[in-house]
Amino acid sequence: MIQKAKIKWIGFRTLKWSPIVLVIFLIVIYFLNQGIKSKYYGFQRLDKDSIDSIVIYKFKSDTLNYCHCSDSMILSKTQINNFARKWNNSYPVGTYKYLPSFTLSAKMKNGSFRNFRIGATNIKEDKDWSYRFVFDDSFFESIWNKK
Repeated sequence: MIQKAKIKWIGFRTLKWSPIVLVIFLIVIYFLNQGIKSKYYGFQRLDKDSIDSIVIYKFKSDTLNYCHCSDSMILSKTQINNFARKWNNSYPVGTYKYLPSFTLSAKMKNGSFRNFRIGATNIKEDKDWSYRFVFDDSFFESIWNKK
């Protein structure tokens, strides 16, 4: 004789706790992710008084394998102050891979250099952690066009 398969039905008591468990799980994941972001982004602020000069290079790409800087310009003191303020107010957006539109080299007064790669709306200094300037996506294009 063939036995019928017993199906265990999920009762109402099991289902009433599932939304609460899901919310708790999402809250835990959110806070774990915040800790990971702060650990790996390693954002370093720029002190405008410690910057000696900044040179910006326009990046052109002939192919994906060959890129070169076509031209450069030195930023004025006002532009340096604006860049430092915007960099300090930028926020992380994650890891991105892109060919930069501009590269920026900041010479500090202690002799060290900090190099930045600028995409359309993102900027990154070290590795591939990208940051976005708050409310200003065309900051570098406007600097370059004033040349």
